Amino acid sequence: MLKGSANPDWRALHALPFMLALLAWLVIGGLGWWLLRHWRQHVEMRLRADYFQRTRREALGEFTAGIIHEINQPLTAINTWLHSSELLLKQGKYENLPQALNAMNLQTERLAALLQRFRDIVSERPVAMTAVNPEAIWRRVTVLLQQELDDGDVTLRQQWQHGQAKVLSDPQWLEQVFHNLLQNAIHMQQGRPDAWVNMASEPIPHGIKIIISDNGPGFSAEGLAQACMPFYSSRANSMGLGMTLVESLMLRMNGQLRLANRAAGGAEITLIFQLAE
Repeated sequence: MLKGSANPDWRALHALPFMLALLAWLVIGGLGWWLLRHWRQHVEMRLRADYFQRTRREALGEFTAGIIHEINQPLTAINTWLHSSELLLKQGKYENLPQALNAMNLQTERLAALLQRFRDIVSERPVAMTAVNPEAIWRRVTVLLQQELDDGDVTLRQQWQHGQAKVLSDPQWLEQVFHNLLQNAIHMQQGRPDAWVNMASEPIPHGIKIIISDNGPGFSAEGLAQACMPFYSSRANSMGLGMTLVESLMLRMNGQLRLANRAAGGAEITLIFQLAE
């Protein structure tokens, strides 16, 4: 006859085998956790590296496109004035040559300043904001774009009402903002019989408001929403970086950019600058 019972005496059992088994499981679990963590870190580092390279390529592409866009403007103007000078020489109108040579010299200076500014951006040199007279910068831009104004038969109106007040800005950046906006206004009115651009300024508390309006088609609903997006343009053969650069420079100068349409038609762009102390 066999008899059995189910009342083990656990205290009589040796704890060493259980401790060894628990230790083995802990070692295996710890090793697995370390391997999993190492694998996750490796995947995360690889994803970060891929993201950095992709972002760097995109930024480099946008930056390169911006350089091409900005440098192409003075080069085109220099080429136009050069052909005009050749025509003046053939016609014997030597008295008009100084104007053409002066215009080419201004465009060359602007090109050199653009290249220097791009070097500063690449080397991350800080740019100090200074007190700048916006009227003086605007008049320089009108000289740079006088040929395009004449070719497009665009009337330029100016109403400066801020006195001798100066804004806190960078001269080169402010020139780029004015240049891009005036050039866009000229190009958008190509072929229109009554083309004009109006520049008006007025003092506001702690700042100056400058409004640039034109008699063009104005902004579409899509244009108002995406005009400052990189590579967006409503014009053919345009890189779509002009307004993007304008918005970026205005933000860097602690200014504001507002886009709207005039009630009577045409675009209206408002720039708000801080007064220089």
